[in-house]
Amino acid sequence: NGEFAGNILDDSDTSPFDPNAAAYTSFVGIKKVFAALQPTDKAVFILRHAHRTSSTDVDGVLTGLGYEQAISVGKLIAGTEDVKYWHSEIPRTQQTCMAIAQGRGQTTFSHMALKDLNGGWFEKDHAKIEEYNATVSSSYDVVSRWAYNEYPDPTVNYDEGFYDLMERGTQFMNEIIIAQVAAQSRISVVVSHDQMLYPLVIYATNRMLEMKHHEDKSWLNFLAGIAVIIHADGSVKYVPVMGLDEGTVQS
Repeated sequence: NGEFAGNILDDSDTSPFDPNAAAYTSFVGIKKVFAALQPTDKAVFILRHAHRTSSTDVDGVLTGLGYEQAISVGKLIAGTEDVKYWHSEIPRTQQTCMAIAQGRGQTTFSHMALKDLNGGWFEKDHAKIEEYNATVSSSYDVVSRWAYNEYPDPTVNYDEGFYDLMERGTQFMNEIIIAQVAAQSRISVVVSHDQMLYPLVIYATNRMLEMKHHEDKSWLNFLAGIAVIIHADGSVKYVPVMGLDEGTVQS
């Protein structure tokens, strides 16, 4: 039923984290990434919202478990420095931000809604995507095959429905994350939705992270996503992060 069954109060990721690695092909606990930040770094944590009710529409809100999950993530990145929050126009993302801020112990909550976080960033033609969805058992398979550029028939692709993953992902990072979000705060938290963040994680890891729904039904977990680390020299590093015990779930 989608509920997270792990321990939501501890960071159980015991794997080593090398902040200087050239690339990352697996999710890293958000606590490790936050602790490795240098004072001259800027960081934007782009996360999926916490556990929600069954509705995927605008009326889908956080469950009690979702609030606990988000509060626990806030505790993992607690500190005295205020964080600015960005979220979609759908309530559960703002609720997630509020709970993370509560977990961090923040007394103020600076936040802003962005339409670009609502989930359609990578969609070129929604009607065409609905046509693709009608031919498969799960719409997740459509997104997965497009993002990894893997199709059972080499003469078929989903390019009419979606933008180019690499071009559109670069545009989002440059125009939204670096130019808008990172420009306003040293540490930022951005909360969006799985249909937005699943392809973004694949983009940021250059398709090297294994999360192929069309093969093994793996999908992006709640409170997982990407950390965008901007160093003082302007270089940018992407690290796939998880706020819970796992970065993926079986959907």
